[in-house]
Amino acid sequence: MSFETVKAICRALIERDLVNKTLSVVWHAGEPLVMPVSFYEEAITYMRSMLAPADLSFSLQTNGTLINDDWCEKFIKHNISVGVSIDGPSAYHNMHRRHRNGTGTFDQVLSGVGKLKEHSIPFSVICVLTKDSIDDPHGLFDFFEYLGPRDICFNIDEKDGINSKSSFATEASLDSFRRFYLNYFDLARVHKSKIRIRELERGLRFIVEDRALEYNSEVRPLGIITIGHDGTVSTFSPELHGLETDAYGKFVFGNVHSPDSITQMMQSDVFQRVWDDITSGVEACRRECSFFDVCGGGSPANKLAENSSFASTRSVACAFGVRGLAAATIDHVRTAAQFQE
Repeated sequence: MSFETVKAICRALIERDLVNKTLSVVWHAGEPLVMPVSFYEEAITYMRSMLAPADLSFSLQTNGTLINDDWCEKFIKHNISVGVSIDGPSAYHNMHRRHRNGTGTFDQVLSGVGKLKEHSIPFSVICVLTKDSIDDPHGLFDFFEYLGPRDICFNIDEKDGINSKSSFATEASLDSFRRFYLNYFDLARVHKSKIRIRELERGLRFIVEDRALEYNSEVRPLGIITIGHDGTVSTFSPELHGLETDAYGKFVFGNVHSPDSITQMMQSDVFQRVWDDITSGVEACRRECSFFDVCGGGSPANKLAENSSFASTRSVACAFGVRGLAAATIDHVRTAAQFQE
């Protein structure tokens, strides 16, 4: 991404009056740290000056291999939240996260995490669960307790975006996710872990709240705005950006380098067709699924990848990430209550 694109992004946000009291800016997809430190120095300074008085927060998700002292100094200076992608011990991580020459990245990621710790920078972790690791909650728990992140997020090896296949092909694997979540949550309780677990917090919210549509930004236009390195703009699920299908073409609705780009995006024929079909899918979920109040209509990217249509309902991803998680959280709460009695 060029600095000119950063300036164009700010213009587009201001023109559409999309900046309120707060704005979260996330650098994700690809590897953000391949850009020089100076780019973020200039971009963050400019965005804060142009989008004031809004409270801007900045975060990035990195594979961790390029973290060094210079990066750590900038993370601290600009209060950048850091997420590291690591899938557990080396045996699991190196199966799927490798350099182009085929060697695993685990040792370099640990070195990067070590730098964060040297500079006392809190960090989060994204761990992708696969069929290789899901039956080892104890091994993953012990590893992450050793690693010491502030919080951990478990993603599913799911079929969406450019990821054309998953190691969990059917709902037959649903019980394995329920068992994993339940065992991991129980381990955290028994060992009084200080690491926040996104899935546990999400599962508890499922139980006590019915405001799923407020949280499901993927089904709301401009709930999430994804901007590519070249200024191309899309919305709804970030995984849609850069995809192309026979039914819709490219899921790029505009470009911030064009005047009134956001307004034009909302008026484009492709955007309207995508929005109509996503809305149809959400309404179908509302009618058919007892878990609607939990997920608010699911992920459009998952529906498209698994069902070849936004105007659809159940997916393997929602079985694992919603139904399996809700069931595991309920079981965990019951177990914890019995333990206290």
